[in-house]
Amino acid sequence: MPSGGRLSPLVKQLGGIALGVAVACALAAAHMNSMKQAGKSLDQAFVERAVPGNPEAAIEQVGGGDALLKNVHRVCIARAARADLTELQRIATDPVSILQTGERRLARAAAYVACLMNEQPQRFCQKPQQQHLFEAMRQYLKLATQIQVEWKLQAVGPAAMVTPPWRPEQLAAIDMPSTRLDPQIVEGLVALDASGYLPASEFARFDGLGLSLGGSQASAQTRKAACG
Repeated sequence: MPSGGRLSPLVKQLGGIALGVAVACALAAAHMNSMKQAGKSLDQAFVERAVPGNPEAAIEQVGGGDALLKNVHRVCIARAARADLTELQRIATDPVSILQTGERRLARAAAYVACLMNEQPQRFCQKPQQQHLFEAMRQYLKLATQIQVEWKLQAVGPAAMVTPPWRPEQLAAIDMPSTRLDPQIVEGLVALDASGYLPASEFARFDGLGLSLGGSQASAQTRKAACG
């Protein structure tokens, strides 16, 4: 340092370079951290899309420690296990086992969700019971969407060259589970709404997943206030 106390030009340059490097390193570290966070979010979203929908696993999302919920869960699993495809539905899916398995799983998923709606509906005055039903419904609709996508993939895949795929209107005509919201679920929504245990409007969050409630909401005159 000169006797006058001023920094030499060389020292100033070195100091500026050091400061620039420090800033660059800080920006790089921040960028890497943000990329890692974004990567984690993308990974979670990818896993969510890739994992098959499973309403029976909804109990894991809300803890599953409630004795009443555990009992209802067991009852509905047993009831859903009896659900199956009709003969015509099996014929339509016979050429592609992945579709037959998927449609059968969806039929059982619908039976499980419908059972939840009908089994001791007074329990829906409790938030955890509601949250479990909402997650089960989300999983059911997720599974339906995945199967719809699989039908589209099969329609343009190599198998379509050998066995022409069923058209959407044909699948709808035989009431294939993936072509509509299960009638049992619609009936359950109407009953919960009319009884006052759970307004159908609560399911509006699923509109983006293809749920159409239509006229399932009860009128103000017929709706009860079951939960006080």
